[in-house]
Amino acid sequence: FLSWSGTRSRKAAEAFYHWLPDVLQNVRPWMSSEDICSGAGWNQQIRTALNESNFGIVFVTRDNRESVWLMFEAGAIAKHVEDSRVVPLIVDQELTPPMLTGPLGQLQAREASEDKIRRLVHDINFVSGYQLTDDRVDRCFNANWERLSKLLDELPPPSGDTPELDQTAMLAQILNLLRSEQRKAKSPTSAFLKSASAEEAARKRLKLHLH
Repeated sequence: FLSWSGTRSRKAAEAFYHWLPDVLQNVRPWMSSEDICSGAGWNQQIRTALNESNFGIVFVTRDNRESVWLMFEAGAIAKHVEDSRVVPLIVDQELTPPMLTGPLGQLQAREASEDKIRRLVHDINFVSGYQLTDDRVDRCFNANWERLSKLLDELPPPSGDTPELDQTAMLAQILNLLRSEQRKAKSPTSAFLKSASAEEAARKRLKLHLH
């Protein structure tokens, strides 16, 4: 399921929509601007597509990273698909994963670079009904990457301001995630989160995000 908002985001999603089946021949992407017929009930069509999807990609740009619609659709995807299979794909080079906020900030984002998109393609292959071998995925990716790279380079210029990274907010978010994971695990070491070492661990994670 390919989610987009705005012209640059839509063009990136369209490029991915037409490119991905050439790399993973068993994958059929779904995108509202491509797969909803004229006059069809878009709400029902989207709901059906969500129910049938097992992977979601949200195309994020500077001008849509706080879009109400994008947040809504990302939340809808997350309800139908396991969180680990919903990926914000950052189209603009000036954006980094720590700059994403709200629902998007809770997901494992990737930049639209060659190595990150290669990893994304392998992730999609892993959950597909018929998996290709890693070697075959890499061969197909290598054979088709230049075409996608050219399409991404030809996207309309980005708009909107580049957000500043709020390191304090990022640190708080990481600490909250650590606490959440500890609660889920019901670990007897949860006292770790109350110590100074928890903050130090979070700072190290933040430093990794920044570099």
